[in-house]
Amino acid sequence: MADAPVPTITVQHKYGSPDDEYVAIAEVVPGFAGLYLDPDHTLVMMLVDASQANRARIGVTQVFGDDTSNARVHAAKFDSIQLVGWKYSFGMSCWLTGVVALDADEVRNLVVVGATADASPDAIHACASAQGIPADALDIVADAPAVLQ
Repeated sequence: MADAPVPTITVQHKYGSPDDEYVAIAEVVPGFAGLYLDPDHTLVMMLVDASQANRARIGVTQVFGDDTSNARVHAAKFDSIQLVGWKYSFGMSCWLTGVVALDADEVRNLVVVGATADASPDAIHACASAQGIPADALDIVADAPAVLQ
């Protein structure tokens, strides 16, 4: 059976970041979880469902204009809608002492929280859990606070 056509993707600039494009693609390509260039400069598309690869190629080309003919597909557990939603949910509710950065990391397919040494990992995990973020979708990494110059 042929893939259903991919409708024209309209990017809503809801987040004011590259997250907008990934969410727009995921809204019409189920399981799309982002893309990145690997160390060899090959485009990698992250997908929860590899059967959506052709639709993802079309969606990425529509939104970014990239040539996806040589793109590789890598398995993802969470799609962009989930990761970005969790990122912003955490950001609205969980800016705890020591939390200095937050990212929906498409390469690692995780919500990544940058925290200083005085941050409480238990408090970060508890707040994330209260926002519905699964423990296996979250990583806390050591980070230093930004210094304004």
